[in-house]
Amino acid sequence: MGDDEYMLLIPGVKESEVTERMEASCAALSQFGKRVDGKVRRPLSYGIIEVKVNNKRTASQILAEADERMYALKAKHKAEFQDEIRR
Repeated sequence: MGDDEYMLLIPGVKESEVTERMEASCAALSQFGKRVDGKVRRPLSYGIIEVKVNNKRTASQILAEADERMYALKAKHKAEFQDEIRR
């Protein structure tokens, strides 16, 4: 999608399953980005959307919703990082 943005389409998998797998993958990958103090340097941000068979949204609407979710998670990570710096 962009320099550091990708789209993955997985047919037949529920949003909750993908979320669970992404959380586990992020936890495993975070081990590679840990600082000396043990905190994660760059957490992954993602937006997961389940599109059902009877979907009425356009591809652009689905992508926009996924982007919104990704940026919300990115904002959460940024806020958590700022909290860590203040400690």
